[in-house]
This record gives sequence, C-alpha cells and structure tokens, in this order.
Amino acid sequence: MAGYSPIKLLSMPYGSHDHELYNYGQKHFNCSVEPYYVPWIWTLFGECVTNAVEYTGFILGLIQLLCWILVMFPQFYENFKRGKMDEAIAPAFLILWMFGDLSNLVGCLLTHQLFTQLATAVYYLFMDALIISQFTYYYFKNKKNKVYVVDSSQENPAVQTRDQDHSHIIYCCTFLLSTSLLVSLPWQQGQSSSPLRSSGTGRSLLSVVDSNTSNTTEPPCLLYYKGNCVFFDSLDIFGYVCGCLSGVFYVGSRIPQLIQNYRRQSVEGVSILMFILTVTGNVFYGASVLMEDTSTVFLIRHLPWLVGSLGTLFFDCIMLTQFARFRYCRSERLRSAHEDEDRKKLLNGVNGANGSL
Repeated sequence: MAGYSPIKLLSMPYGSHDHELYNYGQKHFNCSVEPYYVPWIWTLFGECVTNAVEYTGFILGLIQLLCWILVMFPQFYENFKRGKMDEAIAPAFLILWMFGDLSNLVGCLLTHQLFTQLATAVYYLFMDALIISQFTYYYFKNKKNKVYVVDSSQENPAVQTRDQDHSHIIYCCTFLLSTSLLVSLPWQQGQSSSPLRSSGTGRSLLSVVDSNTSNTTEPPCLLYYKGNCVFFDSLDIFGYVCGCLSGVFYVGSRIPQLIQNYRRQSVEGVSILMFILTVTGNVFYGASVLMEDTSTVFLIRHLPWLVGSLGTLFFDCIMLTQFARFRYCRSERLRSAHEDEDRKKLLNGVNGANGSL
C-alpha cells in the first residue's frame, strides 16, 4: 500500500467507514489485517504504512506540510524589521501566489471537500491576506514619508502613474481576499462531503482522487488509459483544471520577484528563509509523491501538482542564486567603502604630519 499525502489523510473522518475501510485503485482492504502496518499512523491518520519506503514518504509529507504552514512567518518578521516591504516585494508576486491559493479554495468549495481541506485552504488565504495587508500598510506609510516636490512630479508624471497603478492593485487584492474569505465561511452547510474526492498534496490542496471510497459498486469512469481510470467524473476533471491553474500561478509568481530583485540589484527586505522553506516543501512533496507510485496513470493524475511544486524549484534556485550574488556584491561594496575611508584617514594623517613639519 503506497503512502498518501498527510493533508488528504487528515481529511478522512476518524471513526467512519471511510477510515476503517477504503480501497486503493478499486480494491477494498482493511489495513489492520496487514502484518507489518504501523498502528499509530493508521489510527491517527488513516494511513496504511507497511514498509520503510512508505514510512519515509509519510514523514516527508509531514515535513513538507509543516514547511507550508510556516512559510510566510520569516517574511512577516523581515517586513516588520526593515519596514520597506513595498520596495522589496513585487506586488505581482503576492497576487499570483494569492490566485494560486484562491484556485484551491474555489475548487474545494465547488467539489464539496471535507472540513480539514477547506480549513487548510482558508488558512493559506488568511496568510495571504496578512501579508498583503502588511504590503498595503508599508506602501501607504512609506508613501506619506516620502518628500514629493510639486515641480519635479509634474515634470515626471510617471511617478504618480506608477503609484496609482500600485494602489489599484492593492485595492483589487484586498477586495478579492475579503470576498473569498467571506464566501468560505459557511463551509458546506447543508452539504454532504464527498469522501476523498480529491487528495490534498503540497501547497495545492486539490488533486485527482487516488483512493475512491465506496461500498461494493465499482465507481463510474469518464476516461480510461490502458484499462486504468484517469477521471472518474466531471468533478475530477474540475479538480484537475484547478490544479493546472494553481500550478501556473505558483510557477509564474516567481518571475516578477526575480525581475524586481534584478532591477534593484538587491534582495534586502526579502526573506531567504521563506524561499528555503518553499524549496524544502516542494522537494519533499515531489519525493513523497514519487515514492508513492510511478505508474503512468498516477503520474498523469498528479502532473499539475508535480509541475507546480517541482517546476518552481528552477525559479527558486535562481532566487537563491540572487541572494548569494547580491549579498556578496553588497559585502564587497561595504568592504571597498571601508577601505576607501581608511585610506582617506591615512592620507589625512600623513598630510597633517607633513603640515606640522
């Protein structure tokens, strides 16, 4: 029995028929009859772990989940410490990241996901709301502190235009986040949850079903590949589309920040720990998925999430390279400035000594 993602496991209701008996690829089984299963994992998470590979995949899944829970906190601290978030962070970076999380929430709501999956999706959007609120606060605070000369602003109206564009972006983001959070408050009231219609994996909570809980009737299938079902119903396809969109948003979010760093020739105000956590989470997620199964159908069904997680590694590595380069250049400039200052002091001392003679 291959390992599952911890988010999906946490969404399985404890004590229900789904917790005690579910099938993997249309085959029913009860994990408690397995000779080498891990009881505490099965009891707490409903995960059937029977060997070292599955156990390793489960632990990697827990680690990547923890990384995603903590990913924003280093940037919060960096913003509070420096107070120049509006100069360091590209607005498009936050917007695209938010749209990636928003596509998760929309998919969860429309496909009637379980409470834990919805709670995690709302948590991601809540963190997005906090960091966009920070950006808004520092943007207007620093804007008030800047001294604008009327004549110069008239000669260069591009400054005012750029500020207005940023204001419109901030207002739109705040509106979208507020609306999405309000819509998600009545989580599935009066609706029955679909048992594991999608699996939560990585930063993206939506995924096509890997285990389909049912009684004894074989579930219908919309699309087969070499005798194996790829999509069970239209909601599977919708979840797949949401996964594709979230992957595009997550991968695309890195590009504006890379451009922002290059234009500034600096990464001051950007937390390197935030990107270390994203790299760690994405690597561990990709490893846990590949350790679960490498069949063609499984990889097809997880392709958007693999692209969204492993695809961002390329840009995240460029981001870490920028940290190394710009911080090295900054230290070199500081060292050169100190040497120039020491040289001037030495020359002034020599000139003073010659003058006294």
